Amino acid sequence: MKKNLDFIKKTIQILDSVSYENYSNGKDKVYLEYMKGSRADEDKLISPILFRKFLESILGFELGKNINTQELKVGGKPDYIPVDTHTHPFVFDAKGTDTYKLSQHHPQIKRYIQSQGLKYGILTNMRDLDVYTSEKKKEIEEYNFNFEELYRDFKEDLVRCLEKENTKRFLRFVEKFSYIELTIEKKIERIAKAKSWTGEEEINVKSLTDQLRHIVNTLHDDIKEKKSELVSMFEVGRVSGENIADEIEEISAQISGREREKMTPETFDKIMQVDDITLYGKARNAFFRRVAYFAMTRILLARVWEDIGFVEQSLYDSGFAKWYENFNREIKRVLNYAFELSEERYPWLFNTNNNYSWYKPSDDALIDSLYGLSNFYLGKLDQDILGTIYEDYIEKVDKKNKGQYYTPREIVNFIWDRVGFNNPKAFFWHIEGKRIPKRIFDPATGSGGFLVEAARRIRDYPHFDWNDPQDLMDIFNAILWGIFGSEISVFPYYLTQVNLLIQLTPVIRRYIELTGKKPREQPTPLGIICGDSMELHNPDPSLLPIEIKKEKEEPRREILHFTIAEKKIYEKIKDKLIGKFAYICANPPYIGEKGHKELFQHTLRSYSYWKKYYQGKMDYFYWFIILGLSKLRKYGKLGFITTSYWITADGALKLRKYILENAK
Repeated sequence: MKKNLDFIKKTIQILDSVSYENYSNGKDKVYLEYMKGSRADEDKLISPILFRKFLESILGFELGKNINTQELKVGGKPDYIPVDTHTHPFVFDAKGTDTYKLSQHHPQIKRYIQSQGLKYGILTNMRDLDVYTSEKKKEIEEYNFNFEELYRDFKEDLVRCLEKENTKRFLRFVEKFSYIELTIEKKIERIAKAKSWTGEEEINVKSLTDQLRHIVNTLHDDIKEKKSELVSMFEVGRVSGENIADEIEEISAQISGREREKMTPETFDKIMQVDDITLYGKARNAFFRRVAYFAMTRILLARVWEDIGFVEQSLYDSGFAKWYENFNREIKRVLNYAFELSEERYPWLFNTNNNYSWYKPSDDALIDSLYGLSNFYLGKLDQDILGTIYEDYIEKVDKKNKGQYYTPREIVNFIWDRVGFNNPKAFFWHIEGKRIPKRIFDPATGSGGFLVEAARRIRDYPHFDWNDPQDLMDIFNAILWGIFGSEISVFPYYLTQVNLLIQLTPVIRRYIELTGKKPREQPTPLGIICGDSMELHNPDPSLLPIEIKKEKEEPRREILHFTIAEKKIYEKIKDKLIGKFAYICANPPYIGEKGHKELFQHTLRSYSYWKKYYQGKMDYFYWFIILGLSKLRKYGKLGFITTSYWITADGALKLRKYILENAK
């Protein structure tokens, strides 16, 4: 009884917490007076203030953690959606006090329920609250209640208020639709008994993005607990302490702005032993976050491939139930099996030793991650979702010392439109009745924003017939064979690879639906390499043989080592595709020579080619423009994001001369 009274008291307190005169031009001061009016206050008062307080204080949801809302009002989306829709199979939608009959919005809430594959939809204007299902035309009376009646009954007689039918319905609603915290055992049970996807479910990208952030944080906390395990693996030779120490030293140098220090055999032990508050401790923590992102993206991609039928199901529903039992309820063996299936499709990603692959999630962290993803049908994932998360990842030191910036999608779209990459003629050459993809190149991919948008444009252009297997194969081949990129930093390079694989997902899914076959049995690497783009310059006949030999002998530190196939891609970009790219678009690094002389000197020492394009007070991206223009075919187009001052800057004289001599 006390608990029930608390729910009622808190609800009344919420209704009394607002200065209603601010929303009625000073006319109404209290809740009951205000509710007599009719106002378009859905976005000013009802949804963001009153109902949000009710969600958090009465139903126990926490915005941004276990329930999400629209940041922008977009038609066709409910106001509040629980992150975990398995346990909370409902959505909430608020209306203004100018809505007197909530039932008029039943068709809308029904669409929400059906698009999300849920059971219930809740409508409220904080005067009434109605609960609907997709099956029934009328609301479910046992959960419906009236806030005004609850308010009056409470004010008149607190004890007798509990006897009122409206109050009983209110309490039934609170019990039914409150947030539920699940145990690990319950999460396993719900993954194994999850609903089968129909393929028609809509994906809530914001909700998924928030869930992926949560998964990264969960895995990151888990990784920090495994520091001693990493040390033990180093001691028995299962990981390369030198490579890991080298990467952490690189991060440390970025944080401090100093030059990199030389690594010694003892450096790894030193780095693992220092406190978190030290420079190496902070760099180690940033490295562990990279490991967490690596683990999250592999799990995500495995689930994406399962949902489209590209690999056998093992991380969701009946597939999970089967293999969880077959592997004697050892959750790690289930994940290993899922990765083995994915390895057959893309071995580079799932069967490689690198600085990140040593980590195996603990049972609790893995179950939490799988359960979080079990709320989403990932077969329809077709956006640069990892780019959004990468924006969170880019440390301030990257922006300051490496000139790295996440490129907003609006800017990416603007650049592609400016170079004309927005129609079938831009995507393909038409030769002897066949489509041959026009090649594009991004020499500074970051998380792949430019390349992902190019792939999306090719894939989604309405001229292609998604009922024609040949059209689908043309799209598939354009992404696989026509898109190239280079990224010097290992982690964003990795994200570019995964991001492009996700963009292929809808094409693969549809091809399987039409033909019953997978589009390619033998895995083929995407055209992205991890390396210094300055190394991709064209051959220079003016260089002396000794200079060319020195350049080839320059040691290349590779955290993710090239496979034979990836070396062929490198050779293609560097030598075989000179003058063959139709489009080159990028957001190159913004680094001035002032404060970064060592970086410029390193490039000049490593690649003599760039000496003739060097001059004092230049910016690093000048070399990227020259590199891009040198790779373009005749009538090819280049679109870069740049500073505005290179047009007149003294340090850009050689750049301007090159442009005038080689481009329009």
